[in-house]
Amino acid sequence: MAYIIKPLVSEKANTLTDKLNQFSFIVRPEAN
Repeated sequence: MAYIIKPLVSEKANTLTDKLNQFSFIVRPEAN
């Protein structure tokens, strides 16, 4: 079962990707 639904695309998420090489995703609630 895949827990990742889709990447989170926002200004804040793009800043994290550019500056810290971190990525944000929307995940299924049962992944927690």
